[in-house]
Amino acid sequence: MKNILFILSLVLLAACTTNNTVTITGKITNPESDAVVLRVSYNSTVDTIATLIDDGTFSATINTVDERLAYLSNGKSAIRINLKPGTSMHIEFDGNELKTGNKEKLVVSGEGIESTTLLLELSKINPIEDMRTLLSYPAPKFEEVVTSNAKAITDKISAYEVAYPDDIAFIEKIKLNEKVMLAQDYEYFTMYHGRLAPQDTVPIPEAFKTYGDVIPLDQYEVFKEINAYKSFVVNKHMSNIDTKLEKQNLEPRTVAFTDAKFSAILSLEIPQLVKDELGNRMLGSYTYEKDSIKTILKSRYKEIITNEKYTSTFEELLTKLEKLQPGSPAPTFAYNDINGKLIDSKELKGKVIYIDVWATWCGPCKGEIPHLKKLEEELHAEDIAFVSISVDEDKAAWETMVAEKELGGYQLFAPSAWESSIVKDYAIRGIPRFIIIDKEGNLVDANASRPSNIETKSKLVKLAKS
Repeated sequence: MKNILFILSLVLLAACTTNNTVTITGKITNPESDAVVLRVSYNSTVDTIATLIDDGTFSATINTVDERLAYLSNGKSAIRINLKPGTSMHIEFDGNELKTGNKEKLVVSGEGIESTTLLLELSKINPIEDMRTLLSYPAPKFEEVVTSNAKAITDKISAYEVAYPDDIAFIEKIKLNEKVMLAQDYEYFTMYHGRLAPQDTVPIPEAFKTYGDVIPLDQYEVFKEINAYKSFVVNKHMSNIDTKLEKQNLEPRTVAFTDAKFSAILSLEIPQLVKDELGNRMLGSYTYEKDSIKTILKSRYKEIITNEKYTSTFEELLTKLEKLQPGSPAPTFAYNDINGKLIDSKELKGKVIYIDVWATWCGPCKGEIPHLKKLEEELHAEDIAFVSISVDEDKAAWETMVAEKELGGYQLFAPSAWESSIVKDYAIRGIPRFIIIDKEGNLVDANASRPSNIETKSKLVKLAKS
């Protein structure tokens, strides 16, 4: 097979010169797919830049006038690189190892790769086994671990700064990113420590709650390039607005509060690209809001959002939701169960169908499992089909949990995860998501109450007896 060369244009160029290109070659052992994908947050592109040939090698040339951070991936394996004009880099890695977080055998060589090498070195600094463990530590130990981690990162960046003092823009960008990541650790600790370590009654230090307050919110070029910083800025603006409105005695998740929040975002002296993100965040909870708040969201979103991608996505959602009204024919599904048998929703017609869309990594989903098992046990004699559809990417994790938790009912697996038809057809933006379909195959509720809700049982019984 001939080597295939793809040209990815990040910008429109009148002419292509060597100084405006980045050449990437590589070899992937144990690849997950034959596609090499480049994701660039700055211009929201996700493109296949090369196809592996038989021995796992690939080659790509990218045109770019400006230096940009990007992610190079093959399946679930991904590494952060720096697209610097004039760079020629060669990358080798084992897909199986990289997928599990092992980057020790990842090799980057070539010309102009110094900044990418730093990114690789920083990614290897991870002295804890997982975030859940970190957040369960007592505050002093948590701070010891994260500050030790931060020092190791700072030392690496400082050494790079000494060696390459002229690379100012890149250095400042990476410094800001690492500050954001550390602030995120402190924020997560204040949010989740009590839940993960309920036995620890020592108050969380106030400094933990304000650690990120010194991080500037106006680095707009970085906002376009680094998603962690973008999320940080959006979260800070939203938090500041919420605090302000609550001081005005407005109750969250009410019509007055939502209306005032739109006005507050409009009044902010910030670029439109930030307002677009704030407005899109407002729309993120649309499917879960009560009708009165949905009315406000639908009537005011164009006041804030000019990003056509966001507005068209929301309008597509509204179109889908129109088709998911009670009494409408329920979108059908067909997935294999835990034993490999195809289960088609059409074959369940004549029974009430109670669907749980979930995943093994979802805490709230797992929290509903005991309630769902109890509900199924109590209603086993009724004409009700309990259907759980996993949107896990890791099928083995799903199989293990089904066995360990002794999950009953129909246990189905949607192989395309968040790209599966159940997610798209039912406009699912968050899980767990419960759906009720009547005996005739019509929708009763596309966003039904959870098993833990005491009203769920009576709803199902009433439908089953009708």
